[in-house]
Amino acid sequence: KPIAGVRGYLLDSFLRPLPHGVTGELYLAGVGVARGYLGRPALTAERFVADPFVPGERMYRTGDLAYWTEDGELVSAGRADDQVKIRGFRVEPREIEFALSSRPEVTQATVTVHDGRLVAYVAPDDVDPEALREGIAARMPAYMVPAAVVALAALPLTPHGKIDRKALPAPDFSSKTAGREPANEVERILCDVFAEVLGLARVGVEDGFFELGGDSISSMQVASRARRDGLSLTPRQIFDHRTPERLARLVAETAVPQPDPAAIEDGVGEVALTPVMRMFGEGVAGAGFAQWVVTGAPADLTEETLAAGFTAVLDTHDMLRARVADGGARLVVGERGSVAAAGMITRVEAGAALAEAAESAAREAVGRLDPAAGVMVQAVWLDAGPDRVGRLVVAAHHLVVDGVSWRVLTADLRAACEAAAAGRRPELEPVGVSFRRWAALLEEWAVSAERVAELPAWKAILGPPSEPGPAPSGAVCSRSWTVPSAETSVLVSRAPAVFHCRVHEVLLAGLAGAVARWRGEDTVLVDVESHGRHPVEGMDLSRTV
Repeated sequence: KPIAGVRGYLLDSFLRPLPHGVTGELYLAGVGVARGYLGRPALTAERFVADPFVPGERMYRTGDLAYWTEDGELVSAGRADDQVKIRGFRVEPREIEFALSSRPEVTQATVTVHDGRLVAYVAPDDVDPEALREGIAARMPAYMVPAAVVALAALPLTPHGKIDRKALPAPDFSSKTAGREPANEVERILCDVFAEVLGLARVGVEDGFFELGGDSISSMQVASRARRDGLSLTPRQIFDHRTPERLARLVAETAVPQPDPAAIEDGVGEVALTPVMRMFGEGVAGAGFAQWVVTGAPADLTEETLAAGFTAVLDTHDMLRARVADGGARLVVGERGSVAAAGMITRVEAGAALAEAAESAAREAVGRLDPAAGVMVQAVWLDAGPDRVGRLVVAAHHLVVDGVSWRVLTADLRAACEAAAAGRRPELEPVGVSFRRWAALLEEWAVSAERVAELPAWKAILGPPSEPGPAPSGAVCSRSWTVPSAETSVLVSRAPAVFHCRVHEVLLAGLAGAVARWRGEDTVLVDVESHGRHPVEGMDLSRTV
């Protein structure tokens, strides 16, 4: 039992007390707890956490695992530090070591992590590594199967008789025991698509999409590229199944149904204003309400190539041909060919300061936008000459693009320009669902019986309306902070694993907690921006601009 003045808690990963027989982590609180580690803020933030049972106090996370017996005794169960995160799952290597050691031919076994993959080392060296790996696969989940099994004559030991992990040889991930090659064409395509979208040289069949750096937006790109190669996947499936191996099981090697030509043409005409467009009011049609991107421009780029590329992009993505009517009350999309690409491109000879020139060009391009006249896009080519990569600035009104749109548009523009430069006619992948079609269905969906039935639940979450307080005097202030690298490392690596969520939720919880403490209230309403691409009726919006 704890000594006088010290409290001990056995908690789960959500800081909840555990019953008898369930292993958790030991926390200590009370007068004996220090304030932190001197000069080590990141480690302090990781180990000293708020005590949920005594307001205003902190407790120390020991890293010791234990469980209570029926007699009230605390039994040690090892260290939490030994746990590792593999493909989004928390793994206890000793479970794998125990499974390997239970095989009669294995005299020693240990499991470590190399390059984000589990590696098992066993002795003696005459065992069959592949057979051991297959045996683990039959007993344990896929994420606990070592990517490689290395057989040694004997495992290296320290002078104290413990396994010397630093002396273990690096595994050969190119061998067949380091994880199999793609077993079929579907797995090969998915590995290639993952690598293409994430900018990696190679992706294995067991590599997790989000552990490789993917996010919800890039999952849309994977779905789109997979469909290009004849595989039908949704962003939701990518989020749930994550690896090429698992996703391949969902996919039949059949061609994706071609979009209905009538559906492709339904993007022309009047477009229903979406809820967020209405929320911005009259200012939504202002010329300065815009976004822009800056990309590299090849030294051998020509105006003809650029015009051909933009023509293909304009013909493919209807909203780029939109215009505002009746002072912003209506949005109308013109037919293909109604906007001339050549008229939206400006060529400027660039000097040495490309970054400053691009910034200036972007602001001037935004100034030339005129939604009422149908001028929704402007491009500036900063030509740095035949021996230097220039810049291409593309500005577009926010009514016709969002953050996701740029990923689609820049990829399409590059593909179209490459085709034109090679003397081919640019042919871009059709858009499965037009913005006009989706906006109309969203309008219907918002007033459907299913959505209306949710209203009481949302009102209960928000609570009773409160009277607005007096408007603050002076200008509204904003604050931003730069988080030091040590704290950032904890935030992006340890925090999501501990709290089973993304960095976004950790930051949001911190903001809500700080504001609630400052205001002395229990509830804080935070308006969070999202890309808003809700898949009405299961529609795939991965290429919708």
